[in-house]
Amino acid sequence: MSTETNKTTTLKAVKTGRAAPTKTPPNTHHGTDYQLKITLWSLLIVKLNNSNGKYSNCSITAEDPLGGKFDDTVLQFPLLDGSNQAVYIQAKHKHDTKYRITSGDLLAASDKAFSIKMYFESFRELHSQGKTNGAWFVVCTNAGVSPDATKVLENVVNSSTDDITAIFNRVKDAKNYRFHKEKLRNIEPFKSFFANLTIDNDVLDQFFGKFLLISNMKGTEINNDVIKLWRHMDVPGSSLFTQQMGLIEQAIALDHLSNVAWTMTKFSKTKSETDIEDICQTIAWTWTLPIG
Repeated sequence: MSTETNKTTTLKAVKTGRAAPTKTPPNTHHGTDYQLKITLWSLLIVKLNNSNGKYSNCSITAEDPLGGKFDDTVLQFPLLDGSNQAVYIQAKHKHDTKYRITSGDLLAASDKAFSIKMYFESFRELHSQGKTNGAWFVVCTNAGVSPDATKVLENVVNSSTDDITAIFNRVKDAKNYRFHKEKLRNIEPFKSFFANLTIDNDVLDQFFGKFLLISNMKGTEINNDVIKLWRHMDVPGSSLFTQQMGLIEQAIALDHLSNVAWTMTKFSKTKSETDIEDICQTIAWTWTLPIG
């Protein structure tokens, strides 16, 4: 709290003869918890894609030091033709469950959670490093979107499950948006905003083509999909993963995976396809140990 705020609070207390009420700011743990949920969910997405043979040599990095403003969770999916697909995810959780992203949020300064300018500047830097080919850049949030912001957004409809961004369709009620380039350039205040920027329009067009906003992606629904993924997970040599899991086994498994996600996030770790298989094998092996 600033000195000026303290003075104001004290003055109010003197005038009224009683202490002025103060609001306790929400702690930031909810943001970290949301980020960990997405990392855990992403681990199982990689495991799923490995099990069904869709991709090979997949990997996931938490707090990727090379991910710019999209560093929370980075998925890499090498393709058989030698090319690479990647999904760079930034998690933004709002403590207020009724929060709606406004046009003001999108046009805010570069240090704000939903600033287009901030994400574009990060994309431009990653583009200069050759990291944007075959990559998607995604902001996931539990917040909804206000009507004034939807004027420059359009719903993304995945025509095929082969589209890597279709993974976000798994989470119930999540809304997939991308920016509508023409509307951004013709609707105020966005029109004036972009007119005043000195930018490379070709890179800007690429950014709008690769940027996704996943709104209404609530932590409870991420958890629900984690459970669905885990219940149908397959680990070679373990029949435990081919049956419906009991609540106790499920809790043990998810607790173990949550610890993995936390360690990855704290130490900026990468897990390869092999690492993820080993993690699942370890959990399965633990369950087969005799008790007592």
